Amino acid sequence: WDSAPFGDTDANEQPTGGLPRFTFNLRFPGQQYDRETGTNYNYYRDYEAGTGRYVQSDLVGLDGGPNTFAYAWLNPNSVDDQLGLGRKPSSEKPKRDGCGLTRPGKHAQTPIPVSGGHGAKPTAEEQELLNSMPCHRCGAEESGTKKGNMIGDHQPATSLCSPGTPQCFYPHCKRCSVTQGGHILQLLQGNIESE
Repeated sequence: WDSAPFGDTDANEQPTGGLPRFTFNLRFPGQQYDRETGTNYNYYRDYEAGTGRYVQSDLVGLDGGPNTFAYAWLNPNSVDDQLGLGRKPSSEKPKRDGCGLTRPGKHAQTPIPVSGGHGAKPTAEEQELLNSMPCHRCGAEESGTKKGNMIGDHQPATSLCSPGTPQCFYPHCKRCSVTQGGHILQLLQGNIESE
């Protein structure tokens, strides 16, 4: 059964042609599918898989996070919420950051020192240098952005270092930039730990 990340894929209730159909109502941990409402029942709230969120606001208010309708902090692969009352890590120990998305990639060429200060956007000259190199992560020559500019990837990542820490730019394509952003969010939420 190939499930979508937020659980909106129905279970195959007849995986082989010769056996009778069966009812399979289990979904994410602690959830039972309710055919009448089309939602997944978590003890305190109902989850709507098509939108990837709860139907009711969190009973604990903002103590459960800034988005009171979010399921498992938008990370159902690493976090579960069996009762519908907030997040709980799926495992005791966070996963290791073994993919190296917070370091220069295998296609990294010349680092470009950030001249505008901590977390600054690239200057016109820095942008020209970024555009002359491939994505440091995947090697793509095209950025995938509307303007065609490579994205300046701050190394070390701005949200993972103190103000005043020297940073360099490496060119990122849009796809790798989005992937790294999600990875850093998981680091900041404590779902994985850096090496």
